[in-house]
Amino acid sequence: MILSSNKNNRRVRRQISDVQYGMISRFPDQLTHMYRLFTISEMDCISNLRMDRNSFAHLCFMMREVGGLVDHMYVNVEEQVSMFLSLLTHHKKNRVIKFDYLRSGQTVSHYIHIIFKAILKMHTIFLVTHAPVPANSTNPRWKWFRGCLGALDGTYIDVHVLSSDKPQFRTRKGHISTNVLGVCDHDMSLFTSFLGGKDLLQIVGSYVMLLLGHMV
Repeated sequence: MILSSNKNNRRVRRQISDVQYGMISRFPDQLTHMYRLFTISEMDCISNLRMDRNSFAHLCFMMREVGGLVDHMYVNVEEQVSMFLSLLTHHKKNRVIKFDYLRSGQTVSHYIHIIFKAILKMHTIFLVTHAPVPANSTNPRWKWFRGCLGALDGTYIDVHVLSSDKPQFRTRKGHISTNVLGVCDHDMSLFTSFLGGKDLLQIVGSYVMLLLGHMV
């Protein structure tokens, strides 16, 4: 009698486990999550993915046509890209994404790596190469810097930090701020910035050599 009772209990636990974690049973919830992201509201898509639905559709199209992504049996391209954007825009951990999308951690990690490889194929589209100042430039500010990529300068930006960290961020004028290095091209478009720190002087020196190296 005791053995049969134990067998029945194991059978019941196995059935509950299959219902709770079975792949088929998760399909409705997975579809509902994707539906809420892209269909109900434009603001929900922007808040969660940091882009509107039109931009997201264009990104998925580029991922298919240029990056080589394909729909898999259980995870389509839209879900793959949305998982990657959740990681990128909100700094979510693997365990958080797998909970949101009802996927295993291995599945999330697998498709995140696939997206990374697709982006590397598209680096010529996403990474813009800044043109140096041409030799025939007529801009009165930049014509003297032929071949230069841009200019860099530092500034202080106010920050909010813990009380225990305020002494190291306090300037000689009493402000709680940090030093920021900004680099812009000759169209005054900021394309690189660095927060202040012990390596800031080394970064400044490297960028000076980079910006002036094209003038030689």
